Amino acid sequence: QVESKASRITCNLSESTSMPVLAASDSGSQSTFGSPSILQGAGSVPEEKEIYEIFAQIFTFLDVRSFQDVFGLRMPEMFEHIVENSAALTIPQHFLTHQNISKYFADILLNFLVSNMSELSVQLHESDPLDREKCQKRSQALLRLFQSLFSSVALFSMNEPVLKPHLSTIVRECLSHASKAEDSCNFLYLLRALFKSLTNGKHELQFEMLYRDFMP
Repeated sequence: QVESKASRITCNLSESTSMPVLAASDSGSQSTFGSPSILQGAGSVPEEKEIYEIFAQIFTFLDVRSFQDVFGLRMPEMFEHIVENSAALTIPQHFLTHQNISKYFADILLNFLVSNMSELSVQLHESDPLDREKCQKRSQALLRLFQSLFSSVALFSMNEPVLKPHLSTIVRECLSHASKAEDSCNFLYLLRALFKSLTNGKHELQFEMLYRDFMP
């Protein structure tokens, strides 16, 4: 009961105070939650990243269940903000490099990324330049998140079991989309980042568990 109550309080807090940071626009205008963005005072990208870093640190003090409850529901919203403001990538990167919560956030993030892999495709002949730019920004955000996640697997061996169930899906989807997409570069970049993480990991014995799935 205590954990359940703590989880509800955390979710309510994220909706009313903290999470408007994720909905703030680059212009520093009102957030979609109606609260002024705390980024209004940030005058540069390094300052924004520092604010996001502090914001992310707040959630590292949550118990695991509350953390999962908050970000399990908020990943789509976080992704949309990363697309609009790349400095917000600091938030997932902070979680992935924090030993206590890395594997839990990696699990949440990986499920989101795998379910949205099709957006790595860039439509080169999109008639509307704005739509083409938006598509490119979304694909780049996905790719950078994948790369950050793979780096966390190299950093923490405990993240390897999180990645293992998705390995075949990632490879299969990459090859399938690459054969059909107008521009297959992002899918090939993703495969390169994946196999690079498997071959260059610090934990040789643990990485064998992942790498052997692709041995002939």
